[in-house]
Amino acid sequence: MKKIRCAIYTRKSSEDGLEQEFNSLHAQREACAAYVASQKHEGWVLLPDHYDDGGLSGGSL
Repeated sequence: MKKIRCAIYTRKSSEDGLEQEFNSLHAQREACAAYVASQKHEGWVLLPDHYDDGGLSGGSL
C-alpha cells in the first residue's frame, strides 16, 4: 500500500487564549491527528512536525 504523508497546519487569527496550557491550536491538532489515524487503513501517516500560526491573520500580514 502506498503511504500518504500528512502534515497538520493549525492557525488562530488572534493571540487571545494562546497562553493557556491547552488552546485552540492544540484542539485543532488533536482533531486532525484523530482523523489521520482513522485513515490509517488508506495508508495515511502523520508527520511529527508541527506547523502552527498563532496570532496571525490576513489583516496583520
